[in-house]
Amino acid sequence: MATTFLPAFQDRNMRIYIAGQFPSLLGTWMESAAMLWQAAVIAPPNHKAIYVGLIAGLQTFPSVVLGPFGGALLDRYGLLKTYIVTQAMGMIIAVALAIAAFFHEASMPILVICSVLLGLVQILDRPAQNSLAGILVTSAHLRSATALSSCMNATGMAVGSAMAGLVIAYWGITWTFLINAISFFFVIGALFLVKPIAIEKHAISHPWQMFKEGFSFILKEPKIAMLLSLGSVALLLGNSYQKVLVVLAQQMFNSDPRTYGYLLTAGAIGAITGTAWVAIRPTNKPPFVVAAQTFFMTAVALLAFSQTHMLRIAYGELFLAGLAITMVHPVIRAELQHTAGGHMLGRIMGWSVTFNFGAYTIGSIVAGILIQHLGSRMTVMINGLAALAVGLAALVALRKQKDD
Repeated sequence: MATTFLPAFQDRNMRIYIAGQFPSLLGTWMESAAMLWQAAVIAPPNHKAIYVGLIAGLQTFPSVVLGPFGGALLDRYGLLKTYIVTQAMGMIIAVALAIAAFFHEASMPILVICSVLLGLVQILDRPAQNSLAGILVTSAHLRSATALSSCMNATGMAVGSAMAGLVIAYWGITWTFLINAISFFFVIGALFLVKPIAIEKHAISHPWQMFKEGFSFILKEPKIAMLLSLGSVALLLGNSYQKVLVVLAQQMFNSDPRTYGYLLTAGAIGAITGTAWVAIRPTNKPPFVVAAQTFFMTAVALLAFSQTHMLRIAYGELFLAGLAITMVHPVIRAELQHTAGGHMLGRIMGWSVTFNFGAYTIGSIVAGILIQHLGSRMTVMINGLAALAVGLAALVALRKQKDD
C-alpha cells in the first residue's frame, strides 16, 4: 500500500537513503538557521542585513564559480564515494562551530571562515546529493524519487528551523551545531548500505577535459540550457527572500528566535506540501508549464506578505509561497537527470548547482542591499512584482508556442 502511495519507495535504495539522509538534513537546517541568527546578533545594528546576506552568500558563491568542475570530479571519482567524503568534511566544520560557540568565540570572522569552508564543500556535495536519485532508482520512479528528495529537504528545513529556534532559545546556540555534527553519522551509514542500480562508469579523462565535454554537451542540447535557466529564475524569484528572512522577521514583526523559526517553518511546510504532491502524483506537464503556474502563485503570496502586519496571516502567506515555487524544482531536476544520462550526470548537475547557487547568491546579496536601503516590506514587494512579471512573460510565451 505504501509503495503505491509513494512510487519511489518501491526501491530499497531510496528507503535506506531517506532513513539516513533525513536526520542529517534536520541538523543541516538547524546549523544554517543558527549561523544566520548568530550573524544577525553580532553584526553592527545598522548593517545586519548586509552581514546576514554575506554569510548566506559565502556558502553558495564557490559553487557558482566551480560547480561544473565539481560535477566533473563526481563523474571522475564516483557519486557515492565523493558524497561520503563531503559529509565527513561537513561534520568537521559543524564540530568547529560547536567548539567556537561553546567558548564564546563565534565571532563574525569565524562565521565567515566556516561559511567559506562550507561553500567549498558544497562544490562537490550539492551536485552529488542532487544526482543520487539517478543511480538509486529506476527511470520509472525518477520524478517521484526526485520530488521525494525535495520533500525531505523541505521537511528538514521546516522541522530543523523550528528546532533551531527552540534550541537557541532554551539550550543555547552551541547545541544546534553539536546536533548537526552527530546527524552526519546517519547519512554516512546509509551511503555505505545502498547499492546503486546502475554501475557508475568512472571517466579517465582529466577533469578539465571533462569540464569541456560537459559544456559542449549543454551547447548541443538546448533543452538542458533551458532547464538550467528556468530553475535558476525560479530560485531567484521564489527563494531569495528566505536567506534574509531573519532580518525580515526582526524588522517586520520584531521577532525572537522562536518566531523566526516559525516563519521559516511556515514556508517550509508549504514546500513540503508541494513537493509531496509531486512525489505522490508525479506530473507529466512540461517544466515550463509548471513554472508559469507557480510564478503567479508566488507573486500573489509575496505581494500579500509585503503588506501584512499580523503574524497569523504572514504564516499563511509564506506557506503559499513555499507551496508555489517548490513544485517546479523536482520536475526540472528529474528532467535534467533523465536528459543527461549516466555518463554526464555529475557534470550536468554540477552546472545545475552553479545556476541555482548563482541565483541564491545574487538574490541573497541583492535582497540584503535592498532591505538596507529600501526596507523589508518594499524588498518583498519588489520580489513579488518581479515574479508576476516573469509569470506574465511565461504565459505569453506559452500562448505563442501554442499558436505556432
